[in-house]
Amino acid sequence: GGLETEVSGIAIEDKIVQLIKNGVNTHLRDMYDRGESIHINDIIAAARNDDNLAIELIEEAGEKVGKAVAERAVP
Repeated sequence: GGLETEVSGIAIEDKIVQLIKNGVNTHLRDMYDRGESIHINDIIAAARNDDNLAIELIEEAGEKVGKAVAERAVP
């Protein structure tokens, strides 16, 4: 579905990799530069360590989920 495509762990992983490729700064750049895969658990750990990009992507996903729930709750 549409929401899952935007907020799944895989979608967040793909988005952060694309942003790193575009030069956005993150603690996960070293992993990317070493050719390591970046997984949702890495993104969560980075967010817990005050990585602004990781926090932003998780907040964005949470906002989308919240809006979808609210839309379904309104009669």
